[in-house]
Amino acid sequence: MATIREHGIGAVSARTVAAVAGVNQALVFYHFGSVRELVVAAFRDEAARQIAGHRAGLAEVTSLGALVAFAATLRGESPALTPLLAAAHTDPLLGEAAKAALAEWIAEIEAVLTRILAASVLDGLADPADLARAVAAAFLGAELLGGVDPLAEESAFAVIGNLAALAQALDGQGPVVRRALKAAIKRTR
Repeated sequence: MATIREHGIGAVSARTVAAVAGVNQALVFYHFGSVRELVVAAFRDEAARQIAGHRAGLAEVTSLGALVAFAATLRGESPALTPLLAAAHTDPLLGEAAKAALAEWIAEIEAVLTRILAASVLDGLADPADLARAVAAAFLGAELLGGVDPLAEESAFAVIGNLAALAQALDGQGPVVRRALKAAIKRTR
C-alpha cells in the first residue's frame, strides 16, 4: 500500500514494492505469485484493517446525521481505493479486489443503517442493503469529485449532510406526523 500511495497503482512492480519493503523482489513472486495478486492481497488487507479500526465508531452511530458525520471523518483516508476503482475497469482481477473491498464496507454500513432505520420514519420504506450501496456510491463519488474539484466535494458533502439533517428532523416528529409522512412517502413511491 505504501508503494501505491507513493507511486500510484500504475507504477507498482516487483522492483518498486521490494525497494519500499527493503526485500528481494523474488519474494513478491514467492509469496503472491504475481504483482497483481500482491495488489489484490494488499487492498483486501487494507480494507479489513480500516474496517476493524472503525468498527467501534460505527457501533456508536445512532442516526443518519451521525453516519454522515462519521463519513466526514473518513474523507481522504483511502486515496488508494480511487486508482483501484479506475484500474478495475480494465483488469478483472483488480475489479474483484475492488468489489471485495467495497463489499466489506457496504456490509458494515448496511448493519448501521438496519439499526438506524428501525427507529426511523424511513423504517420499511428504504431497504438497508440498497441504501448502503447508495451511501457508499455517494461517498466515493464525492471523494472522486474532490480530486478534480475540492469545492464541489465540499458542496456534495454539505448536501448529503442536509439530507441527513432532514431525516433526523423527521424522526423527531410525533407519531401522528410520522404516520402522515410515511403515508405521503408511500404515495409518492
